[in-house]
Amino acid sequence: MTFRGFRAFLQSRHFDAIGFRCYSRDHNYMVRHTQIAREAFPEALILVGGPHPSALPEYVLGSMPNVDFAWKAEAEEGMPMLLSASQRYGRNIPDEWLAPIPGLVWRSAGDGSIRLNPVSFGVDLDSYGIPAWDLLRPDTYPNITWDGCYPIVTTRGCPYPCTYCNTPGLSGKKLRHRSVEHVLEELRMLRREYNMTRFSIVDHEFTLDRKYATKVPLYLRESES
Repeated sequence: MTFRGFRAFLQSRHFDAIGFRCYSRDHNYMVRHTQIAREAFPEALILVGGPHPSALPEYVLGSMPNVDFAWKAEAEEGMPMLLSASQRYGRNIPDEWLAPIPGLVWRSAGDGSIRLNPVSFGVDLDSYGIPAWDLLRPDTYPNITWDGCYPIVTTRGCPYPCTYCNTPGLSGKKLRHRSVEHVLEELRMLRREYNMTRFSIVDHEFTLDRKYATKVPLYLRESES
């Protein structure tokens, strides 16, 4: 989508909050995208998360003046807290409401300094629910499948200290699992709603826990029999 196309997309809808996922290669583009978003919706919350702000949170927020909040690591726990506060205060959320939100990167209303809250990695991944594929509309979203395979995430976290990778910073050093039943529920839904017949597990460390890794195909075969 071009910058012009992005502006037209925003103007055709209404948004209270606009969030971006940012890789390091996207930094300069993201500065422009967030500027367009701010011009289109002056009162909307503009958020940025993903690998780049997780690795360089203070730099990202400091170099993107149109971004209200950045996120380090996972946002499932903290995002509802932030949106709840924004319903009451809009963009001008008091510091005492922002300080407890896990992983949030924000500017203090007092002195304008950038604050970084401690991150939190939820243990019960099932509690986050099934991904909202109906909002993503995978049948129309470009490149959501690879060679006809739908991407599935079953675990998060990685214990290895590789210097070229920020997975531990994004999803923690402890390997966490969705239950096999929860994964199968998502697979059945994708087949039912989108006629999915092939999938790709895109975890960083799916095979680290061999017992878990063997359970997924075993349960899948049993459910099909």
